[in-house]
Amino acid sequence: MIIPTLHKKKSNIFISILTGISTGLLTPGRLGEYPGRAFPLKDVKLSEVTAGSAIDKLNSLMVILIAGSFAVLLFLNKFYSIDNNLTISLLFLLTGIYLLLVYLILSPEFWRGFVGEQIGRVKVIEKYFLNFKSIGLFNRTIFGKNFALSVLNYLVFSTQFVLLVIAYSDQAEFITSLWGSSLVFLTKSIIPGVTLGEIGIRESASVYFLGHFGVDAGACFNAALMLYTINILIPAIPGAVFIFRRNK
Repeated sequence: MIIPTLHKKKSNIFISILTGISTGLLTPGRLGEYPGRAFPLKDVKLSEVTAGSAIDKLNSLMVILIAGSFAVLLFLNKFYSIDNNLTISLLFLLTGIYLLLVYLILSPEFWRGFVGEQIGRVKVIEKYFLNFKSIGLFNRTIFGKNFALSVLNYLVFSTQFVLLVIAYSDQAEFITSLWGSSLVFLTKSIIPGVTLGEIGIRESASVYFLGHFGVDAGACFNAALMLYTINILIPAIPGAVFIFRRNK
């Protein structure tokens, strides 16, 4: 995670991520994750932590959009007979758009200048919620590392999901499960979650998309729910413990 202070202890940053997961679990759209990350970082302003968290989340979202949109085009081509020439044209178009977006995301000037200036027009938001100008110490290399970690994070989640699907279903194959995971993660990211922990979207998308590849609905649901348990519920426990201890 990007934190606007270079000398933060790694342990505090790790705890910050756990507390963010805990607070995000209890709020729609996981909005509580942003202020939740500020709990262990006593000498960093909330607006700075929120800005760093927003950039971190946007990197993850970009990776999901890239993989997911390509997967959607191939899915539509295979199961809904979308014209091959149209599919190829859209793939090239999306590649160009994403290259431009990745370039902007990896540019500190974009965040400090364009985004920071626009948000700075509303002083209350900049002071208390989002202060992108505070990340002036960081350069393109650090942003690049953060984006690379987002890619690695996506690969880890995808591998977990694929292995869980294969473990629950004899009909599942690695490639089609990996394809399906991109579709599930994209759906989960673009549909606003209104339930506790956003339970339901991930599971429904898993049943729908992997069902097209011949995977049993029960296996899809169980794999998605177990993925949620491993990556959200279990990490939220130590985060909640830290929050309660700090408030005593």
